[in-house]
Amino acid sequence: MQALLYCNLSTRTVSEQLTGSAFTWPKVVAGDHLTLSLRFAEKIDGQAIEVSRVLRRLRASVGRLDARPEQGGYRLKLGNEVAEEGVNLTSAIPWDASAAQMAEAFNGVPVLVSAYGNATVELVDASYLVRFANATAAVPMTVAENSLLPISFVRVIPVLFDGKWVHELRLIQAGAAFTTTYDRVVPPAPAITALQNGGEDGEIRWNEIQRLHVPPEFRGTYQLRRGFKKSGLLSREDGAEEIAAAIEALADEDGEFVVTNPASNTAHIEFAGSMEGTNQALIEVSVFDAPEGDVTFTLSLNTPELRSLMREADPKTGELKLPFEVEVTFEDEFTPEVLHPLAVIRTELTLVNELIWEELATAQNIDWLRPPLPKDYIPFTLDQIATGIPYYHTALGNGSATAFVIDHNLNTEAVHVALRENSPGGRLLAIPDDYGLAIEGANSVTITLASGTAPPAAGALAVAILGGSPVAAFNIHGHTIAQIENLQLILDQLGAAVSDLQSLVPQGRLTTEAGDPSGPIAQWTLPVFLDLYPTRQTVTGEIQTLADITPARLAALDIRDGGLLPAVHAATVEPLPVLVDFNASFKGKVYQNQTSAAIRIPGGKGRRSMDVQPGEWASFDGRVWYKVQRFGTETSFYPADFNRERFTIAVNDKQLRLKKVFELKFGFECAILTNRLTSQAEFANSIFNTEAQWQLVLEWGEFSQENTPAITGSNFKDINWNPSPILTHRFFVTHTAAVHTFGCRISRSAANVLTCSRLLYGGEEGGASCPASANFAIRARLLRFDTRDNVSDPRGLVALLGLNRDIVSNESGGGELGTASIR
Repeated sequence: MQALLYCNLSTRTVSEQLTGSAFTWPKVVAGDHLTLSLRFAEKIDGQAIEVSRVLRRLRASVGRLDARPEQGGYRLKLGNEVAEEGVNLTSAIPWDASAAQMAEAFNGVPVLVSAYGNATVELVDASYLVRFANATAAVPMTVAENSLLPISFVRVIPVLFDGKWVHELRLIQAGAAFTTTYDRVVPPAPAITALQNGGEDGEIRWNEIQRLHVPPEFRGTYQLRRGFKKSGLLSREDGAEEIAAAIEALADEDGEFVVTNPASNTAHIEFAGSMEGTNQALIEVSVFDAPEGDVTFTLSLNTPELRSLMREADPKTGELKLPFEVEVTFEDEFTPEVLHPLAVIRTELTLVNELIWEELATAQNIDWLRPPLPKDYIPFTLDQIATGIPYYHTALGNGSATAFVIDHNLNTEAVHVALRENSPGGRLLAIPDDYGLAIEGANSVTITLASGTAPPAAGALAVAILGGSPVAAFNIHGHTIAQIENLQLILDQLGAAVSDLQSLVPQGRLTTEAGDPSGPIAQWTLPVFLDLYPTRQTVTGEIQTLADITPARLAALDIRDGGLLPAVHAATVEPLPVLVDFNASFKGKVYQNQTSAAIRIPGGKGRRSMDVQPGEWASFDGRVWYKVQRFGTETSFYPADFNRERFTIAVNDKQLRLKKVFELKFGFECAILTNRLTSQAEFANSIFNTEAQWQLVLEWGEFSQENTPAITGSNFKDINWNPSPILTHRFFVTHTAAVHTFGCRISRSAANVLTCSRLLYGGEEGGASCPASANFAIRARLLRFDTRDNVSDPRGLVALLGLNRDIVSNESGGGELGTASIR
């Protein structure tokens, strides 16, 4: 029996879980080993908390509790001299001696009487209280002979009482099983094994796959190492995604790990990318931190004392109940020299007589033409070739025997026996000078050493018995795929390659990449524009940068400033009136069209009147009514006029093939312009002056189609945009023009794994939200426009120039910006 138990030091209970119910002890077979691992807990503030204690000693015992022997007797030796018959030995004392018999035994020892005087004995509660008339010190007593059954001790406890020595003799049955040996044992550490060695055969490659097993009982943290690189800390709770993220840095350049979780506590790590098709050294596992080991001890239930007690087991059930106790001694938490013994386990074990013992054996009827029982998953066929011959070998000797019966179970009398000395260069013994051999049947032989030969020590001789092998014959035979090393991997790779080719040539023609294979295989050009909000007029003439649009130029073109709109923050929403008013009481609130028809709100500040559809929101800032939009359950509502979608790109898996990268880069210049003053410095103190915020959101989505009524043809229903964008960035818009650059990279590996990184101002950040497949859409939007608070009448023109505006030049069209490509 093996078990891991929590011992609660506060409640003196034992459980399998820290907060579980009491442990139910199973029936234990006498002759087995009882191995227990202990952890300790205390009840603190009503909660069971695991605690650590310094352990000085452990004792575990199974046996009767303060029980007397039931037959036999014993003799005592008195004094410290060597035992001598008729001098210092008592006569035999029966197990159930009376007080008078005990006194007679003591007074029959001449040395004792002359030294200590006559003995008087009193029998009290199964203890003999012995007093010597002239004793001024404790009388040394030891057991000289002991035939008590069940096996018992004679405990002698001298006590000075009322100025006189009293010797208590008490007969106590010995513990049936006892141990004081224990160890601190830690659970097994995580381990890496090779499941599939990477390799190649011509152009066919298969990847290395290694298996990480984290034992469920492991409680610490560990790291994975490859060469001089190491992962972050991992624990038993981490799954495939956490492991993949932790070991990402261990991969070779352009390599990647594909981690899957096929079974509990197991992860498969595949070496892909630049590491594919090569045999890899095993990743190393190192335990970084772990709790101290569990207090573990083994109590053998295969003892003469226990076998003696088991004779009293119930004849029908073979069961016997015996007390079981485990006592530990702890150091005091504050004063280490103070020790606290504590019985952490005290229960009753039900022991059962064993049904199988060492002497049992059976002769196996082996049919050498019968398929073997499976020990692995490589298939067996009857026409395979058998190699080798059946044999049996073992060591002989026990220090007393010179004849040995050997059950070899080879099922044949056609055997050859070789006996030798079991040592390096040991001599080969011969018949009949050294030993005799008798074949007792098809499964047993007897070896008898020559007369006068000393019994060999344990393991001093070694015997090998060879049986007649099956008759050799050549049969036409075949092999299954699994019996040939790496054949299944090669066929799988070939099959996958053929499937890919078939998907590429539906009309029976192969396609190849035309032109430069390192060049782009797909490309998109993003729109180039100059936008001014809010105005319906356009700026004519050549525009290189926003600095070319001066206040004088705007005045000459009669382009007036428009009203810029703030966001509104409201915890409650009111119904939108059918006839809106410009009353000040409407200012700063959010209204929703809760009717079934559209409600028109008037325009102003550079914008036309518009309809608010059912369910939409509107607000009034004291100057103008305008539509607003909220995101999720936020209490902020942003002006919908400034929500702008700049582009949408569609990508498919024929464009973004395996080992290809989709790259998107764009930039724009942004500022708040005005035509009111020729000097921006003068405008700074105007009631119209404001700055603003905007937010760029780069999102990916999946194309959907209508599937009802079945069966529909190919169609386009919608784009489902993922709620986790690739990139979200807030920037501020001032009267000074600034260039902002963004983008993303989406890679599709050879193992068909997509990863995404975001690009911001020339930097790259990994771990971005990534499409689930190579068929996706990407769009860029400007959202969450808001002006500075406490500006009573914010005005101006928000200008955007892009999407190919670069920061390295004063001209638009700088390099790759404003494009998307796949290479």
